[in-house]
Amino acid sequence: MKITIGGFKLTLSFLVFWFFGFVSCNFDSEKVDSILQSADNIVEQQPDSALQILNTVLFPESLNKSRLNKYYLLLLQAKDKNNKDITSDTVIFDVKDYYLRKKDYPNAAMAAYYCGRLWHERNNMNEAVKAYLEAESLADKSDNDNLKGLIQSNLGILHHDHSSYDKAIVFLKNAIMFYEKVKNYKNETSTLRIIGDNFVFCGKRDSALYYYNQSLRLAVICNKSKLQSEVKNSMGITYRETGNYEQAIKYFNEALAIPNDSVEYARILLNIAKVYILENNTDSVNIYLDKAIAFNISNPWLIRTSYLLKSQSAEKNKQYQVALNNYKETAYLDVSSCFPIILLYSTGSISTACWISL
Repeated sequence: MKITIGGFKLTLSFLVFWFFGFVSCNFDSEKVDSILQSADNIVEQQPDSALQILNTVLFPESLNKSRLNKYYLLLLQAKDKNNKDITSDTVIFDVKDYYLRKKDYPNAAMAAYYCGRLWHERNNMNEAVKAYLEAESLADKSDNDNLKGLIQSNLGILHHDHSSYDKAIVFLKNAIMFYEKVKNYKNETSTLRIIGDNFVFCGKRDSALYYYNQSLRLAVICNKSKLQSEVKNSMGITYRETGNYEQAIKYFNEALAIPNDSVEYARILLNIAKVYILENNTDSVNIYLDKAIAFNISNPWLIRTSYLLKSQSAEKNKQYQVALNNYKETAYLDVSSCFPIILLYSTGSISTACWISL
């Protein structure tokens, strides 16, 4: 059957197809809105679930500009919080410009922050600082104190990564004030710990222990066992560096007693082995090295550390060929993506990593 409309002959089947396509399009729009809202609601606390939800959008390129830009912003946010590679997600620059044109400052601030995260992950300090400062300026036009805390935290970590520890401490203390306002105890706990790390690098170990104790207190109150383990490990390192080996072993063992993943167990065991190297107790060094290696660690820097400790232990026992052979093994490991320091820990929603020497 053919129907004439405005001089054009259309088949009934085409009209039916067009009608249901129109209805389907509107239905899909409502479905996408629901998906974006659901992801937005949980991305801070459950980024893995948010990423799964966003992946159900099959053809994001077909979305209108409003939905597409929100989709890209949430996608990058979820990826970053899941520790996925974001260095090629340069679409975030266009997303930021879109929200600036719309004078949507809350989303513009968030997009500018993730521009900073992208540059940060590319190790481009100058561009990262510019992006974070732009995000800071835009965030001042919104009431998102958690974002303000994240910006200050990442500025602090960026300066830490480039050995500007005094500046890092200033930014990190600013972050604490924002986290306290929104009661984000997880980020506050992690940030207190990073402040302690920076004081360690400044040689101010008493100040470091003060902030570690503050961090540990909050971690216990919030029942964050992983954070408790991380702080106790840092305290063990600090006591070891001051020559208080008894206290160092105490905190390492307390960290070891807390359930954790194999990489963290191996890291703590290597920290204990380092104490025994300093005490010339090579029998204990080898016991803890064997325990660490039993976890089949794949982290290149941890593997390198185990070989170095083996080499040092053999040298102390005057087994010079064994020491040399173990030292040679370190030459075959690619640690170019690692900093020349050992303790890696995650800072949760801060979405970054900070290191401190073994």
